Amino acid sequence: MGAKLVSADGRLYHGGVIIGLPGYLFQGACDRSWLELGHTEWYRNYTAVSGSCQATRSSVFRELGQFDEKLDRGADIEFCLRAREHNYRVVYTPFQG
Repeated sequence: MGAKLVSADGRLYHGGVIIGLPGYLFQGACDRSWLELGHTEWYRNYTAVSGSCQATRSSVFRELGQFDEKLDRGADIEFCLRAREHNYRVVYTPFQG
């Protein structure tokens, strides 16, 4: 699960990841707003969420082999992709991390 991350100016930094779209979903949007892809306060299943504020049961983290330390960037995204391959959901929560 990944939490909504909001910057000091009240704009979203992270709202989930969809492979093929650049950056994080809703990045730069005002908190609690309606946009083309819906409201920023909705729970959603995503391709991935940022490792900046990610929660996973320790048993699942060990089962999936933790983060790939060989990757310079994107280990959090790659971990989420592995989780989805093992039929786990990757969920975004609108509560701030």
